[in-house]
Amino acid sequence: MWGFIEQLRTKAGGFIDLSSGIICCAAFGSLLLIFRKYIPHPSEFFPFGWFFLKFGIHKHDNFNLLLDILEGVDIPETGKYSIRIKCGRETDESSTTICLEDVNKFTNNLTKSFKCCWKEKRIILVRQRENYLFIELISHGTFTSSVIGECRISIMDIIDAKFPKKVTYNIQKDRKVVAKLLLSFYRISANIIVEDTNPVLFQAMINLQTDADISGNKSIYADFDKMSEKEQLIFFSKALQGNLYYLENGDKDKLRMFYFRAVEVTINRWEWCYWATEGDYLKGSSKLGGYPFLAMSVVIPDKTDRDQIYIKYHDLYGIHDLFFKAIEIDRDVWSEAIYEFIERVS
Repeated sequence: MWGFIEQLRTKAGGFIDLSSGIICCAAFGSLLLIFRKYIPHPSEFFPFGWFFLKFGIHKHDNFNLLLDILEGVDIPETGKYSIRIKCGRETDESSTTICLEDVNKFTNNLTKSFKCCWKEKRIILVRQRENYLFIELISHGTFTSSVIGECRISIMDIIDAKFPKKVTYNIQKDRKVVAKLLLSFYRISANIIVEDTNPVLFQAMINLQTDADISGNKSIYADFDKMSEKEQLIFFSKALQGNLYYLENGDKDKLRMFYFRAVEVTINRWEWCYWATEGDYLKGSSKLGGYPFLAMSVVIPDKTDRDQIYIKYHDLYGIHDLFFKAIEIDRDVWSEAIYEFIERVS
């Protein structure tokens, strides 16, 4: 045995002795462990990926998962918190927000409870080999940050539930629930490429994917940075579709819901058209009305109501004050989308 060990000894330029060899091997192994997650899986190469899907080794294709991080409740103490999302090699993190006391919880339970509102969208690539999505609640102190708890969500559960909206998940630490997180999920094709994302572009991506799903277009492709100016305008217009309440004369007691959509009614003339329902639009029914974007002079969030938008609109009959109340989509996304779209068509 000692003769075998002696054979491992080499002259200068090789291993000096057995212990040096062991140390080098250990260091190399540690490096492999650290960088293992950056090494591509065979399924990331087309022939292997196709094979794994064809024979059921993997259950889903690659896709972008867009998470709408709405709010966290039942958080144990006040402070600054963020949400970290992990899926395989991919990691993303929300902005940091301050957690405040949840007055409603305190009133009902007579115990203090804290709540964080993010209302922030993040996107992460889900490769076909990934089975789970991990959500971490991060507490940020003055000098350090720590993981308060984690939630593991099955990718197939999300897919089978058809990308559920406003679902509450338990954040756990040592098998105890330490907080709850309200999330919505959207599937975005891996062929929709938008590098510089913001809440408005996120909404455009969601609606573009929804339109493609309704029409059965499985070969959807969109690369925002490579689009022409007109193509970018059409892409951006997708952010301006959805349901809104119209407040007649600004009266909150007189609400009527309409489905809105940006439409190019003639060449380079865009209107914000509306129908009674989305179903009416999909059936090809005539619009009930519309507001030319260039006839809007003011678009601002209503200071008196967190969910309302105020628009000053001009036509042949004078100036009109329009008030709308957001339903599914955040009010700030609506106001920013309308304002920026007006700038783009001007």
